[in-house]
Amino acid sequence: MEFAVNLWIPILAATFVLWLLSTIFWTALPHHENDFSKLPDEDQLMSAVREANVPPGRYMFPFLRHADMKDPAMVEKYKNGPRGTVVLWDIPNMGKNIGLTILYFFIISVVMAYIAWESLSVSPDKVGFMRVYQIVGAMGLLVYCSSGQLHAIWFPRRMRMDFLDGIAYGVATGLVFALLWPAS
Repeated sequence: MEFAVNLWIPILAATFVLWLLSTIFWTALPHHENDFSKLPDEDQLMSAVREANVPPGRYMFPFLRHADMKDPAMVEKYKNGPRGTVVLWDIPNMGKNIGLTILYFFIISVVMAYIAWESLSVSPDKVGFMRVYQIVGAMGLLVYCSSGQLHAIWFPRRMRMDFLDGIAYGVATGLVFALLWPAS
């Protein structure tokens, strides 16, 4: 736990900076406005979902299990489409969601601090701003640029803006740790 004692300031600072960046990206900047598209007849779909009394959750249509792929009628239904997913939300609990976002950034920052501490302690004479930035920034890019990409391959959605956000998060994390890394 030596890393936590020595790196608690960069861990907390990175958590705060990342939360602040994510807040700015999703509330003040327009680059996520095109992440979703409007349905041609939104009111009709909303009315149908409301009338069906579908509870909040994630749904796939047509719904198939692996065993269903042996049923020719189900395979035909899938081929004929449409195919997709629907996610229905409750009204967001902003306090809870903000707390979970902060917790997410905190956990990632702790793990990155641990990995950086262990990898950089091998040659403490080479620890400097650029080396810390290089190691922590690379981890940040890996984590934040890739976290949703695999899911997006299988369940298509726009990934470009999440990837750009990930670059900003990785660069910011690397900078915070490099600036606040304890002197040898």
